[in-house]
Amino acid sequence: MQKSLVLGYVHPPNDKRVKRNVIALSKSFDVYYQFLGKNPQEAPEDSVHRLPIMRTSSKNPVKAFARWRSFDKTIIKLIEQVKPSLILLNDMPLARPIEIVEAAKSQKACVIIDLHELVPEQRLTQRFSFLWRIYKGGVWKLFSAYLSYADGVIGVSEQQLSEISKKIPMEIPSIVVTNYALERASPLPFCLRKREIAIVGKTSRIFTPNTVELLKMLKRKEFDICVIGGMRQQKELKEIGIINTGFLKYKDMIDRISESLFSFVGFRTNKRKLSLNDKYSAPNKYFDSVAAGTPIIVSRDFEFMSKNVLDNSIGIVLDLGKPDKAALSIMRATQKNSYQALLANISAHQAKYVWDYEKENELIAFVKRICGSKT
Repeated sequence: MQKSLVLGYVHPPNDKRVKRNVIALSKSFDVYYQFLGKNPQEAPEDSVHRLPIMRTSSKNPVKAFARWRSFDKTIIKLIEQVKPSLILLNDMPLARPIEIVEAAKSQKACVIIDLHELVPEQRLTQRFSFLWRIYKGGVWKLFSAYLSYADGVIGVSEQQLSEISKKIPMEIPSIVVTNYALERASPLPFCLRKREIAIVGKTSRIFTPNTVELLKMLKRKEFDICVIGGMRQQKELKEIGIINTGFLKYKDMIDRISESLFSFVGFRTNKRKLSLNDKYSAPNKYFDSVAAGTPIIVSRDFEFMSKNVLDNSIGIVLDLGKPDKAALSIMRATQKNSYQALLANISAHQAKYVWDYEKENELIAFVKRICGSKT
C-alpha cells in the first residue's frame, strides 16, 4: 500500500475537515497524519500513523516568524523521513511554503492542496496583516507560486475556486468538497424549540454595530441569544446577556443546535471590511446547523450561503445594514406556517449537507485519478 502524508499543519487532531481527509485516504493508502499537538492518542484513527508536532508562539513578531520557520523546517524533515507517494496539505505554510512543496516534489510525491480558506484574503491577513496592506499583490504571487506545485486542489466552494482562477491563470484539476456535517438530526417541531437564536462556533468573530443592534432588538422581543461552542465574545455581545454553552462534543453540539429556532450567520473576520474569504465562505457552522434541522439566518453579504439558502428555502437572507427590517423578517419567519415550511424544506434537502459514503468515494476517486496520472 502506498504511503500518504496528511499535513494538518496547525490544525488540531480532530479538526473535522482534516480528519475527514485522513479517514477517506486510509481506505486506499497507508496514512501518516501530522497535526498540531503533543499526544498521539488525540487522533482516534487506529489505522493511521499519528505524528503530533508542537509549536511555540510569541507576541514579538520577529521571534514569532523565527518560530514559524522552525516549525516549517520540522515539516520538511517529516516529508524527508516519511517519503510518501502522496502529500495532502491542509493549509498554506506561513514561513516556508515553497520549500515545503519543493521538498514534497523532491520525493516525487503527488501534491494535493486542500484550501480551507481563500488564503491571501484570510490566512496571511490574520497572521501578518501588515504584509497584506503593504504588498497585497505579493501575497497573491506567493500563493500562485505555491499552487503551481499542486497536482490537484480541493476547494470549499465553486465561488472560492472561481475567485482564485480569476487571479491565477493556471489549470489545476480541482474538486469542491465543502464543509459537510458529519451527522444529522431530524428537525424538531416548532413547539419543542427554544425561543432562541444560536450563534455556532468556537472561533472568535466580529459583529458590526448594526448586527449587535439587531441582536439587541431580538433580545427585547424575548429571544435568547445562545453561543454554542464557547466563542470569545465582543464587549457589546456580553452586554446583551448571551447564553454560552462552552465547548460541546460534536453530537451534543448538533443536538443543542436542533433546539434553537434559528442559527445566525452574520459575522466578519476583518474589522475594516467584508473580506472575499467571508463572502465566499462555506463554514462548518452553516452545514452543521442545517444538519441539525435548524433554519438559517444569513447575511446577504455571504454570496455562497445566501444563494444556497434561497435556492433551497431553508432560512432567511437579511440585509444586516437595516436592523429594523431584519428583525421584522425574523418575526415573520417565526409564524407557524412560515416556520413549518422552512422545516419541510430542510427535511427535503438535509442529506446534501451531510458527509456520506457517496461523497467520500468522489473524493477518493479524485485523489486516485490525480495520483494515477503522475505515475
